[in-house]
Amino acid sequence: MTSFKFSSLWAGICATILSLLGISCSNEEEVLMYGTPTAEFEVKGIVTTEKDEAPVPDAIIKVTENISAEVGESAYQEEVFFRTVTDDFGRYGATDIIFPMKTVKVICIPPTAALQPDTVVVELEYVKDKNDGSGWYRGTAKAEVNFKLKEKPTEQ
Repeated sequence: MTSFKFSSLWAGICATILSLLGISCSNEEEVLMYGTPTAEFEVKGIVTTEKDEAPVPDAIIKVTENISAEVGESAYQEEVFFRTVTDDFGRYGATDIIFPMKTVKVICIPPTAALQPDTVVVELEYVKDKNDGSGWYRGTAKAEVNFKLKEKPTEQ
């Protein structure tokens, strides 16, 4: 019973100290804040076949983190930020809010087994709106990624 009261008291003291540190983390030159940085990422492009440049409708486009570039090879599955599907003309486009990273993977999964999937690693450069005063918003990164899917080799 005494250890429970002591741990509750200790938790209260730690919470008070942390809140005081959070309030006092600023000076006249720079304001330090707690939170998570965010950025807007916009990707668009066209998916066609390499052979005759025909549009590929209903291909799945996934944007994932590029773990191998950020932290080295890992056994963890890469997080999918967002996904979209190509239209009848092979076009796609999507925008989402992500954690700002140096690179992302854009993966194209064809709707048919006759075509090979493809992946492109994209380096991101964030452009911040001068009127945005938010300290955690890193800006917008845009990328155009066009895929020319190859046919799978036929087995004989």
